[in-house]
Amino acid sequence: MTSKPALLTETCLAFVLAGGRGSRLHELTDRDCKPAIPFAGSSRIVDFVMANVLNSGIRQAFVATQYQPDRLVSHLRNRWEPRFAAVDGMAACLGSGTEIESEGYRGTADAIYRNIARIDRLKPRHVLVLAADHVYQMDYRPMLERHVETGADITIAADIVPRHEARSFGVIAADQRGQVLGFQEKPADPAGLPEDPERALASMGIYVFDWVRLRRVLIQDAANELSSHDFGKDIVPAMAARGHAYVYRFSAPHAEARSYWRDVGTIDALHTAHMDLADGESALDLDHWPLHAGWIGSRCEVAGPGRPCLIYPGSEAVGAYLDASSVAPLVNIAPGAHLQKSVVMQGASLGAHVRLKNAIIAPNTRIDGPLVAGFDPDEDENWFRRSAGGVLLIDQTMIDRWMREKRRPRHGWRAAQDYKPVGPERPTRLQELLTLSKPQ
Repeated sequence: MTSKPALLTETCLAFVLAGGRGSRLHELTDRDCKPAIPFAGSSRIVDFVMANVLNSGIRQAFVATQYQPDRLVSHLRNRWEPRFAAVDGMAACLGSGTEIESEGYRGTADAIYRNIARIDRLKPRHVLVLAADHVYQMDYRPMLERHVETGADITIAADIVPRHEARSFGVIAADQRGQVLGFQEKPADPAGLPEDPERALASMGIYVFDWVRLRRVLIQDAANELSSHDFGKDIVPAMAARGHAYVYRFSAPHAEARSYWRDVGTIDALHTAHMDLADGESALDLDHWPLHAGWIGSRCEVAGPGRPCLIYPGSEAVGAYLDASSVAPLVNIAPGAHLQKSVVMQGASLGAHVRLKNAIIAPNTRIDGPLVAGFDPDEDENWFRRSAGGVLLIDQTMIDRWMREKRRPRHGWRAAQDYKPVGPERPTRLQELLTLSKPQ
């Protein structure tokens, strides 16, 4: 007999893995871990998983931190601990400022193993293991129900992705009942779906376990010197091999919504997720499935031919030309600046003669200009980080280097006043965007 959903959430502990650096985000994670990276305004990537936990009715959450935890821990304590406390719940960070952090977790499974005593004190029936570095909305309650119905040792949330993208995920083979037949962690040649060879079933890094079973497996894994103590590499394949692993197909949190899930672990993916938000393709429903913290912006239709942009309070962009771009709070864009498909993170400042296309501007970066970037791939690579998909990452260190050497003539660079955008002629009157006053 299936337990009632309310009872399942009352006896479920969410364990959020938030210790990774996210090396594929390069300079953005030099001072912050991946879950703490700003996303769409004053939100951070970690906010999505925390909102999912709270909205799903789960009231107990541990967050394991490790790499550069200070800003993440501060954010969680200021924004999420009070919200869980308000519903008689608990959200606590594990690792920061303790002996565990100084030693370092050996892997994702080890992060939970090292906290077994803390989990035991809460006496959960189920443990929901979650990655903190994805942008998505999900109600975990149906997944908990499915886990109980099948009697599985582990239930794995999965989504269908293009086969060429599946190399970055755990790839699952399952039968029609959802029973896992095979699991490969980040395979070089992912197996396609039987009905669609160009797509694959990818693990979302979301797992449900019975705590008693998981506890036993973690202790066995910790004693195995050959193990890397990782869920994707060790725990999940071993449990799948026993035949007691099932898949839960990812779906939106309510029937009227469309599903959206993106691992924003690369420069290209982070940029794409922001572009999805700007043009309304992300399918994130923040009215019925609130983010609770940080989401205070809105899509703005701009005058002229430019596509919609995301503009957040505390930013100024009067007289700037913006096209399909995201502007975080406390950003100043001078009149005359020109941005196409670009992401400007919190605290950045762009001068009048800045021309950018397909760029991410790191927080607190000041560009006085004149600067033209995003139009000449070879020249861009001399100064900035350029992704495989052609997106530029620009931070203050790169700008400082460019400023020191800008007097040297370099092939392909043009003075800002000589710059003419490719495509339709610009309107004689620059587009004017809504000016949002900075907080007093």
